[in-house]
Amino acid sequence: MSETCEVRFSPAAEREFRRLAKQDPERAVALAGLIEQVEENGWKLSTNSEVIKVLRNKTCIGEIRDVGSGGYRLFFFWDDTATARDLWVCRIIPKRDVEGRRRLNDVCDAVEEHRTRFLNERKKKS
Repeated sequence: MSETCEVRFSPAAEREFRRLAKQDPERAVALAGLIEQVEENGWKLSTNSEVIKVLRNKTCIGEIRDVGSGGYRLFFFWDDTATARDLWVCRIIPKRDVEGRRRLNDVCDAVEEHRTRFLNERKKKS
């Protein structure tokens, strides 16, 4: 496993990010900076500084945390490649929408399903 991280977006997350950039350009710039920070610092420093939080280690689910009031949570799954750990952002959700444990579990389940489809498609291509 490489220490290097590369952040990628699923098509749905890419749409969510573009919509966010139109509604709140300052927050979009802050999120882009946060993503750059994760890529620059790598996995270990990002998890130690709690910019990345592992939610489900067994199924490789986590979040990039946008600190501060009114922030967003970028939910992702990770996939280790020969050169880097790819973080595939699947959902970008305002913090206020994911406050309860049940809602958090629902989001993690959806990201886990997305990861399963991603890995199955990769196997088909091989």
